Amino acid sequence: MANDAPAGRRDGAGDPRSGRRRRHDDRKTVTDELAYSIVGRNFHYGTPKNVAAPGRIPGGSSSGSAAAVAGKLVDFALGSDTGGSIRIPASLCGLYGLRPSHGRIPLTGVIPLAPSFDTVGWLAREAGLLAAIGEVLLPADTIAVADPSSVLLVEDGFALADPELRPALAGAVAAVTGLVGGSRTIDLGGTDGGLDKLMLCFRTLQGARGLGGAWRLDRGREAAIGP
Repeated sequence: MANDAPAGRRDGAGDPRSGRRRRHDDRKTVTDELAYSIVGRNFHYGTPKNVAAPGRIPGGSSSGSAAAVAGKLVDFALGSDTGGSIRIPASLCGLYGLRPSHGRIPLTGVIPLAPSFDTVGWLAREAGLLAAIGEVLLPADTIAVADPSSVLLVEDGFALADPELRPALAGAVAAVTGLVGGSRTIDLGGTDGGLDKLMLCFRTLQGARGLGGAWRLDRGREAAIGP
């Protein structure tokens, strides 16, 4: 889906269960370099196209996964989310996206960015398929979980939304509140420094614990990284 990505390999092997030809595709999706951005651009491989909003960024860092789903190349795609890398491209590409609670899905085989926050999730065009994937990927609860009693509305978070977007958000909140049965507001940044201080804490921890493992560049070896 990137504007300069090479085409994938396909084969026409038959599927003995259906009698139909099966396509094999080994293309990989694009991510922000080092998975360290929420924009979706990659200096080396281009920017995946946002078919839901042509000419606009797809969001990242799971930009290729979102672009592939929005472009109907696949029904769903996996992605990683450390600080919004599934939720942001899902929003910008008009998809459903889920970041499960940290640790719910094993990170085996995932290149770490910031292990304290890294999470595997997925994107889909349809809510029903999103839920069905969850039935497969998420382990069963081992303890009883009470039904939610109210929706928590982060008042200072909603205040950051542009005025023209707030009516759309209000409609979504009303729909969810109607399903749960009630709502109450909280002030997430009520401590000294507000949301800006909370964001600084997250970015500090992310930077201190992140960019490790296979992402780390060897000192003394020149690496061609994007500007």
